[in-house]
Amino acid sequence: MRSVGVGLTLTALLAAGLACVGESPSLPDPSPPAAGAAAAQPEVAEALPALRELDGHACGPHAGNLTALLAGPGIEQITRKAGAAGDLATLLASSSLAPSGIVPAAKGQDTGGLAARGRQEQWACQYSPGRLFDDDPATAWCEGMEGDGLGESVVVPVDASGRVEIWAGYGKSDALHAANAAPRKLRVTLLQAAHKNMADGGEASAEFFERVAVLGAHEVTLEDRNGWQDLPLPKVERTLDPQLTLVGLTVLESRGGAKYEDLCISGVRAAN
Repeated sequence: MRSVGVGLTLTALLAAGLACVGESPSLPDPSPPAAGAAAAQPEVAEALPALRELDGHACGPHAGNLTALLAGPGIEQITRKAGAAGDLATLLASSSLAPSGIVPAAKGQDTGGLAARGRQEQWACQYSPGRLFDDDPATAWCEGMEGDGLGESVVVPVDASGRVEIWAGYGKSDALHAANAAPRKLRVTLLQAAHKNMADGGEASAEFFERVAVLGAHEVTLEDRNGWQDLPLPKVERTLDPQLTLVGLTVLESRGGAKYEDLCISGVRAAN
């Protein structure tokens, strides 16, 4: 199941100060607006990879320097991308596990069409960070680097104005939860964007969280439980906008898997 992920490490970027996370050849960054001008809406070009490019590769690209960025004062831009198969959000993680199994074949008359591309994309992105907020604990984001996930990071757009919960580990079954690694201790970073831009290109869309400030961070020790549990957030003395908040998670300690070294998290959600 273990496979090496693609891209830079999100943890490293967060420590480097203001930087851009999520540059993508298919979803170009919007040019910074002039003083007093409204932010330009970026055009979404071809955002879905060719089907042949998905064979044997992790859903990407990723932000390999994310961990460093989360340790800094803020991030210039965080991009959340979606495609024919739904929310991919690969630009929110330092890595993701490469897909397993056989690439789905096109069926009937949909060869090369949206339905075929959606199935291919779902397969390629089966362990992408978009699985963290698909409301299905039977899916999971799994990091894609060698080892047990220490230092890997992921960012989740979530309403952080109240309680937040996490499903640590692979929640599809008790057996898979035990077989795969799970986070034992996380550095939890609370972030808030100054504003958010949207782009819609039909089959592909994106949210651009702009000028994302790091509001606070602390360490959290989790229970080894196959279910939801509280994820305490750093306390901050400011009003939070539920539409602009994000939570960054960096793995500090892990519980090893009985069979696989892949570290997984099945979900993060607002518990208001």
